[in-house]
Amino acid sequence: MNATIRDLDAVPTVPPVPVSWLLELPYPVRTVIRRWRGLTGMVIGVGIALGIGMLFLGVSKSKVDLYSANFVQVAADLYVVQRGGTLVPILPSDTTGSIAKASGVIAQVRAIKEVRTVVGIALAGLEQERESARNADEPAALVTVMGVDGDPSQIDGLLVLKQGRWLRRPDEVMVGTTLAREKHLAVGDPLRLSGRTFTIVGIGRLRGSSFGTEGYAYLDYQALRERSGAPDSMSMMIVDVDAPGTRALAPSAGPASPSGSQGVPNPVAEVRGKIVALASVAAFEPAQLVELAETAMKASYVFSWLMIALTLAIAALFVSNMLGRSVAERRIEFATLRAIGLPARTVLATVAGEAAVIICLAWLFGLAMAWGLGAWTNVIIEQAYGLENMYVADPPLFIALFVVSALVGLAAGLVPARQATAVDPVEVLRDA
Repeated sequence: MNATIRDLDAVPTVPPVPVSWLLELPYPVRTVIRRWRGLTGMVIGVGIALGIGMLFLGVSKSKVDLYSANFVQVAADLYVVQRGGTLVPILPSDTTGSIAKASGVIAQVRAIKEVRTVVGIALAGLEQERESARNADEPAALVTVMGVDGDPSQIDGLLVLKQGRWLRRPDEVMVGTTLAREKHLAVGDPLRLSGRTFTIVGIGRLRGSSFGTEGYAYLDYQALRERSGAPDSMSMMIVDVDAPGTRALAPSAGPASPSGSQGVPNPVAEVRGKIVALASVAAFEPAQLVELAETAMKASYVFSWLMIALTLAIAALFVSNMLGRSVAERRIEFATLRAIGLPARTVLATVAGEAAVIICLAWLFGLAMAWGLGAWTNVIIEQAYGLENMYVADPPLFIALFVVSALVGLAAGLVPARQATAVDPVEVLRDA
């Protein structure tokens, strides 16, 4: 008896088999993790569709910013143009017009006591001449030159300097970054325009004026008139009112009132009224220009959402088709689970969970794709055309797109999920 007991004690005990962490998870979660290889292709396919949608949204947002970002970034209070002119061109014929007798008008505006500073600008084309003689058959090189009356450095955000400084004398010139790159110009180089040599003292541009300012040269206004023979006219005046905190950020609801909402005088509205009374001009606040830009780009937003709806429809069909094939291939698995007593809601949660995982991961993939392509596009566009942004990320719209895509994805997975719960275990196992 004792020997038998000793023999039993000598038998080695078998340690319990460890349970994998995967088996401790709920069945729907475990199934999704186990099938990650099969879901990867669907995630990438749907992610590309969502990435294209987010790229469209970012480009649409940048179009609005092309019109309005300069006005938001510049701390000016009023933009003055000829009456009937516009700073937000919609049709090819839309222009700012020309303010006649501009030197007198800008002097009168500066005389208004509430005005801190005014910058007037005009555009003209001057011929770029080389120091050496030009061949007879060589075409003349024309440079778009902006004449500036006033010091733009006194208005925050108006002057964007890359190198050097702003003009101090009539024989100095600043060139845009694109012009400097294409003409191989640098600070300190001479630039001969229409019979006079100017010294380059800076590389940069002015915001809030027009498109393509990176390709301009910038001269003193009177120096430009002397070289071009242009009349005394300006395309725009940028006014900064000496009243901190009065610059409106929200669109004005109708004509500007000289008083605020609580009866407090509004210096910007008062100055606006005085400027309009001086000459045949119109004065716009930055908020009004932003509102005009957003109105002009509504059609672009509609087109973008139509394209997004098309990509979401394609993604929904893709998800529904792939999950339907998955359900058809796993009929025996679902039948076995139903035969051993697994509830139908668990099978439903399994298929619906796969659809939810696909949409969530695809949205992250699409977000990374859109940001990557958008950043690359911005670099290429800036180098080629001098535009700051051709793609602007818009998080609220991206979140709205995620909500819409999640609803569409769950709806697309509903049909395969219902097919999975409708499996008759007896029929399937008998046919197997």
